[in-house]
Parts: sequence; C-alpha cells; structure tokens
Amino acid sequence: VFKLNSKNWTENGVAQAKMDMAPKAMNSRVYLPLRYIANALGIDSSKIDWNQKTKTVTIYKGSETVKVTVGSKTMYVNGKAVSMDAAPRVSGQRVMLPISQIKKAFASENIQLNWDNANKELTIIR
Repeated sequence: VFKLNSKNWTENGVAQAKMDMAPKAMNSRVYLPLRYIANALGIDSSKIDWNQKTKTVTIYKGSETVKVTVGSKTMYVNGKAVSMDAAPRVSGQRVMLPISQIKKAFASENIQLNWDNANKELTIIR
C-alpha cells in the first residue's frame, strides 16, 4: 500500500523501509517511484539499472525486462514496444511512473491495482 505524499509504505500490513521520494500528484495523475513499485513486486534493487546518459531505467525479473525512458510514452516490455498515455518523469532523484501504467509494465505479474480516492492510497495486489 502506497499513500499519496507519504514516504511510508506497507507490504502485507508490515511497514517497509521509508522511501526517499513519496508518491505525488503531477498533471492530474498520481506518480510512484519506479524503484519502490519494483520492490513491492519482489524485485531486488540490484535488478534495477539506471542509464544516466539515456535517462533509461531497466528492470530485470528472471528472463523478463521492463525498460522506460524519462519523457518517452513508449516502454519496452521484453523488447516489445508498449504505448503509455503519460511518460515517466523525474522527481528528486527518482524516476516516477504514473500508476495507470504499472499494469502495462508488469503485465506478467497479473497484478491488481486498487486506488482509494478517499484515503489517497494505492494498493497493489499480486
């Protein structure tokens, strides 16, 4: 569970290490730090690469890869181009991904996203 504007998050009701960047609203969308989305899906930080020159994040999970580039509305999932309706952005030191794009990026995970607008919380169920 991730809460808008909070650096705290939980997994199965257990508090996790505090994030260094909170989920935030930008341009009428909620963005989450991509690293912490991956961590919530069981992907170790050592499986996340950042290319400063190209502004690209590559995430490896087994034989699968997800690649997003800051400012680009095209992500690559296992080498296949996937269109996004909003591009990843940088906020602070983190690449932020709109929550609406999480299912596209991690389609093989068969995850469910529940947005609670009243509490401004996103629950990722896997």
